[in-house]
Amino acid sequence: MSNSVSVFFMGLLCWGLSLPAQAFEKEGFELGVGSRLTQFNYNETLTLPAKSSETATFATIQADARYHVDKDFLFFELKYEFAVDVASNYNGAVLTTGAAATATDSLGFANYELIANATLTPWMNLYLGAAYRIWTRYIAGSPGYNEIYSWSYFPVGAQFWFWKTNEWEFGTDISVRPTSNGLIQVITSATYSGGQDSQMNLGSVTGYKLAFPVNYNWSKFSLLNSLWYEHSEIGQSNLVTNTTLAPKTGTGIYEPASKTDQYGLEVLLTYNL
Repeated sequence: MSNSVSVFFMGLLCWGLSLPAQAFEKEGFELGVGSRLTQFNYNETLTLPAKSSETATFATIQADARYHVDKDFLFFELKYEFAVDVASNYNGAVLTTGAAATATDSLGFANYELIANATLTPWMNLYLGAAYRIWTRYIAGSPGYNEIYSWSYFPVGAQFWFWKTNEWEFGTDISVRPTSNGLIQVITSATYSGGQDSQMNLGSVTGYKLAFPVNYNWSKFSLLNSLWYEHSEIGQSNLVTNTTLAPKTGTGIYEPASKTDQYGLEVLLTYNL
């Protein structure tokens, strides 16, 4: 870490320690439900016409459980989020011929996160966690086929609160998200007679996320709102044989490197038991 970055974080820490501790305290279990409105933009890092892209706008459903230790000093959070039958705009090429193609694909998403969040000062939190993401993708065509992406990621971040009262909290949330154990399964056996299925390993790339939470607390309820932006990437996979999608002798298929940018609004209503 450079001297300037170290001085910046030390300054924030000293500033937080000098401010009054006025905040809404929670303890025990907290349960929540909510949704996240998402604009999804996926782009392979190839040149036209070989590259493909997906864009979609959709809402997820979220379930959230937290356990607060020693009031608001430390809490553990378990979050599940999903969306199914998401219609996306696909622009790409026919894998077997290279001809340009557009279609409406069907996507699905599932996310599992376990986070430990510690309060260093009333104005600064640090957190780390482990998470798992699944992205299902039906590539429309004649007859089309399925892809299932999955990978682990490990959020490491900080929250800085600019203003806190007993009811309101305004802040920013910054995290890095290294990935590992990425896989893609290409499933043609469900749509092609005698189709061959393949599995490839995805390259690990670190992504990041930026959010601006605005929370309102009353009685035992909290309304947690956040504008957010996330950037993630997938590294190119290994080459494997697939006689259905690459029937020529000596050829195969691979997953190219790609970048995904997402942004939107998250709303979560929680109740402190």
